[in-house]
Amino acid sequence: MFTTLLNILKAHPHGIKEYELLKQLENLQMIESTPAHMKKNNLDLFQRHFLLFHSLYKLRDYLLIYQCYHLEIHCLNIRLWPYYNPKTTLPAVYEPLRDYYLDLNNLENTSKNDVDDLLNQFWQRYEHQERYRDNKEAALQVLGLDHQADAIIIKKRLGQLRSQHHPDHGGNADCFYKIEQAGKTLLNIYK
Repeated sequence: MFTTLLNILKAHPHGIKEYELLKQLENLQMIESTPAHMKKNNLDLFQRHFLLFHSLYKLRDYLLIYQCYHLEIHCLNIRLWPYYNPKTTLPAVYEPLRDYYLDLNNLENTSKNDVDDLLNQFWQRYEHQERYRDNKEAALQVLGLDHQADAIIIKKRLGQLRSQHHPDHGGNADCFYKIEQAGKTLLNIYK
């Protein structure tokens, strides 16, 4: 399987999406085709995803040991890069996803209900973020921040503007309200 994965990845120097990689593995008969009635089964899709990522993380470790390539693994783009020594070019980083996918107990112990719960949580977070994202640009302008601002920077700036514009300290109530709403909008994105 490693040789096949490596050959497919080499044939896509700009990377390949997870779905496309699975389709190519199916075409090469390296994995079974998903029957039409199973394509809507979330547990089956999760298991296929898990096994692919398990193989990819094992391949990445193998490639690093033999100093061949660096394999970037992401569901939107899986890509081979020239080898570099991560011990000298990158700080040691804990990789919870790697640990998750390399532990086959996570595959065996995940039920259909677990997968459905994970998907529901994802969609709730997605809808929550989308609700506030529409107003993000205006909120950033009110606080005088750019798109690089994280929750810590937003809270710090919010504190500065609150004390500067609070009506009890001679500030304008409308301006203070706009600052509060902008802060709420931006901080809700990070929940």
